[in-house]
Amino acid sequence: MATTTVTVTETRTEPMTADTILRLFPDIDTSSEALSGHDEEQIRLMDEVCIVLDDNDMPVGKASKKLCHLMSNIDKGLLHRAFSVFLFNDKNELLLQQRASEKITFPDMWT
Repeated sequence: MATTTVTVTETRTEPMTADTILRLFPDIDTSSEALSGHDEEQIRLMDEVCIVLDDNDMPVGKASKKLCHLMSNIDKGLLHRAFSVFLFNDKNELLLQQRASEKITFPDMWT
């Protein structure tokens, strides 16, 4: 029988609360270098607000879409509310769509 080993590193030392969000994850200017070359509308969409959660899935604050999707913040434990929709027809076939290449977050991914 094969054995799989998973290593998880937790770097956050304080709990995620409304008081610690801004200190742990300071706001980031969406006109930054990371967004250069992207469509103006896609850059604007990065300012949309996400609901920030604690480890128990309880809302504790809000942050921009850009702030929530930066891998450095995800690695620090920043969690936000998200959802997915799975659409099946009467033949039990699942509808898939491919995200546009122009998207800043997850371009060309199948969802």
